Amino acid sequence: MAYSRLLLLLIGAILSVRARPADFWCNRQARKNMENVIEGLSADVATCVGADTLPSPVQLPCVLVHATEWANKTLQQKRAEVLEALRVFREGVRAAKSQSTSECQTSVLERLERHIANYLAIVAGLHIRDGSTTPSPPAGQTCSSMSSTSKLLKNYGNLLKGKLDRLAVDLRDHAMDQGDHAVDLRDHAVDQGDHAVDQGDHAVDQGDHAVDQGDHAVDLRDHAVDQGDHAVDQGDHAVDLRDHAVDQGDHAVDQGDHVSNVEQGTTATEERCS
Repeated sequence: MAYSRLLLLLIGAILSVRARPADFWCNRQARKNMENVIEGLSADVATCVGADTLPSPVQLPCVLVHATEWANKTLQQKRAEVLEALRVFREGVRAAKSQSTSECQTSVLERLERHIANYLAIVAGLHIRDGSTTPSPPAGQTCSSMSSTSKLLKNYGNLLKGKLDRLAVDLRDHAMDQGDHAVDLRDHAVDQGDHAVDQGDHAVDQGDHAVDQGDHAVDLRDHAVDQGDHAVDQGDHAVDLRDHAVDQGDHAVDQGDHVSNVEQGTTATEERCS
């Protein structure tokens, strides 16, 4: 169930179907159920007297699949080939129905025509995005003609089990390839994101280192300022010591002058007494 949902999502990325849900293309049983209608029509033909003989030969498209040729065609070309084969069948059935005089045979051909119309709606509503250009619709090719209703039904069934089913398988494989490519792109984006995160972390580390270097530079500057302030303090102290020494020198001079004056006074006194 999970695989079917995944395949449906992948196929939904490259196609869309208007007439029936897209699971027709990824569910083999869904296609087989539609094919089983042919068995019922064949049974009706077998029980209807004269219903197996068509009023005139019906032109039939080429239903055989040549593997090599098929493999070399694009999905667009395969779709166009299946679509044109269905149209050839529809036109042939319409012509036979319009000429039929058997009520039983007419009923079988009417139901067959509706069945073909359902497939035409499904294939016509299939829009493929595979990078290729949409080819011009090919002319409806015919490979044989038949006057038997049962053989007509058999050839129609061969188209459904052959080219139509192969188209469905190719769509599934293409969708899976695109899914793998999408996963690769996602992984690459994740790697780039991780690389960007690593670069961001590295930038943050470099920023933190720059901040640490800035803090260290501030510490060195503050230390230099402290050393400068200390040197200024020492200079101021030296100035104070110098000024003190000058004051002491001036005091010594004053004392010397006082002693000299005292000595001179004593000498004068001695001279007057003698």
